[in-house]
Amino acid sequence: MDLSINQFSNGIPREIGVLQNLVYLSLRHNKLQGSIPDSVSNLVGLEFQDLSHNNISGTIPKSLEKLQNLKYFNVSINKLYGEIPSGVLSRTS
Repeated sequence: MDLSINQFSNGIPREIGVLQNLVYLSLRHNKLQGSIPDSVSNLVGLEFQDLSHNNISGTIPKSLEKLQNLKYFNVSINKLYGEIPSGVLSRTS
């Protein structure tokens, strides 16, 4: 699902977690705020996730380590702090 380059604001909805078979998620270049919801870890089929160029803040949830199929993960140009969970980093580097 490519929802890039829109004017989406507010946060990533918690309900996104019901899309368990989603493989591709790009929300880059929007105006998303708030944190990455833990429910993103329910997207067990996800291989590609790009949340770059938003105003997302907080830390990257450790629960994203559950995404065993994730090959690409980009959260650059946000207001995140802390470390990328090691399980995410080892699969996407």
